[in-house]
Amino acid sequence: MDTPASSVAVSVEASVATLVLHNPASKNALTRPMRDRMVEVFAELAGRADVKAVVVTGAAGDFCAGMDLSEFRPGTETAATGDFVRVEEALAHCPVPTIAAIDGYCVGGGVQLAIACDIRVAAPGARFAVTPAKLGIVYPAASVARLVRTVGPAVAKRLLFTADLIDARTALRHGIVTDLADEGGVLASAESVARTVASRSSVSTAAAKEMIGFAAATGEVPAEVADRWQEAENGDLPVGLEAFAARRAPVFPDRAVGGR
Repeated sequence: MDTPASSVAVSVEASVATLVLHNPASKNALTRPMRDRMVEVFAELAGRADVKAVVVTGAAGDFCAGMDLSEFRPGTETAATGDFVRVEEALAHCPVPTIAAIDGYCVGGGVQLAIACDIRVAAPGARFAVTPAKLGIVYPAASVARLVRTVGPAVAKRLLFTADLIDARTALRHGIVTDLADEGGVLASAESVARTVASRSSVSTAAAKEMIGFAAATGEVPAEVADRWQEAENGDLPVGLEAFAARRAPVFPDRAVGGR
């Protein structure tokens, strides 16, 4: 069971779910109960038509330091890293857009979680590092592939070979983050993006997310995926067209899309 010292808190307001990692003594590194809970959370959110965006953040001024190394033992590294990839994949395959709000340290598996999000907003003081080379860990193949798709092979090599900390502006330049937070703070900035996303058509965002995922992984969108979205019933289109004609903002209904 999660404890107050090591937990994952979830709240939903105005179609935005906010997930907070809480293990401040270890810079929000994920314990096994936290990892199990995150997989459960994303399974639950996938079934909620009223959730249109998800914000992932950390407590007490840090994002996440990856796996809680107090649980790590020689000889168990393959199982342990595979267990963390399970969380990364649950986040990456969330059917609604996900936004990481990154403050403080985002290192090790924390970068895995951040890159698994669709949009990544960082505080100017955030710090990033991909650190398996400091521990003698072989970075998981799925995580290597996602990192390369995000930052390219040269930057991925620089991050993995050196395990050096980089600042938020360097992370922005490399594509590790998409936005730097404004003076209102990183969570407020990420929530602002999430509210904008939540106001848009769930059909449009779900279709875009799935097709972008295929395009990033394979260089193209399979014809059957494109045809499925083009042929699907789209109740959002008349809502959008009516609002456009009336020169007002559309109010799209909650609906389960993209297999939800």
